[in-house]
Amino acid sequence: MLHVSYRGKGPRLYAHPGGPGLSSREFAPDCGGIERCFEVGYVDPRGTGLSPRPSDASAYALDDYVADLAELIAEPSYVLGFSHGGLVAQRFAARHPEKVRGLILASTAARFSSDVDAALQWKIEQSKGEPWLEDALAALNQELTNDYRMDAELALILAREMPLYFYRFGDAARRWVEIVKSDPCNADALRRFNEREFKTIDLRAELSDIRAKTVIVSGANDFVCPPDAGREVHERIGGSTFVVIPNAGHMTFVEQPAAFYEAVSAVLK
Repeated sequence: MLHVSYRGKGPRLYAHPGGPGLSSREFAPDCGGIERCFEVGYVDPRGTGLSPRPSDASAYALDDYVADLAELIAEPSYVLGFSHGGLVAQRFAARHPEKVRGLILASTAARFSSDVDAALQWKIEQSKGEPWLEDALAALNQELTNDYRMDAELALILAREMPLYFYRFGDAARRWVEIVKSDPCNADALRRFNEREFKTIDLRAELSDIRAKTVIVSGANDFVCPPDAGREVHERIGGSTFVVIPNAGHMTFVEQPAAFYEAVSAVLK
């Protein structure tokens, strides 16, 4: 059973982090302040945080994560999926509509296209002269080529590449990286995703089955899940709302917490 920590007041919302392989610490310190309007259940996905690790090192397919949420959520609740967690939330909402009161898909996509490569090249051009750029690109290459062995080693690699994930790597971003870099990442989970699902996953055909009120949030400068990816999801979920947050990369709730709060809380209206 997944470990969940609860904070805040309001209707229940389950927040599923990204990665895959990252724990709920990714949402530190308060996921853009949404605890003001929700009782947030911060989910540690399988094999992260305080949730047990499956005995099978390959048991990290998207359907495994969806099955875990289905076991966890008994009553209709709000669901927030961030990044890879957004993939989980899309399939969960499509297959278990009776369990979803409202859906927030943040910094995510239904598939990963060549747009990601173009967006990364744009980010590199925009970051020329930054002291962190060379090391961040080296770390990104280490992650994508699975050049790591231990969970703690992977966490430090991710911390080094994180400046790429922000519009501006300022003080708030640096504080956030300090919080999360000591949290071991599940290397088995990320390795499986990079090797088996990253280039092949495509949820577009499932999106029309989502019936819950849905808000899709993208960072205007996100190279991982560019706004066009969020727009593609929006166009396939009937009645959904699409919000692009300016001056934000992938980590919208860290860089622009007020705008993130405004976008997410709109699902209650």
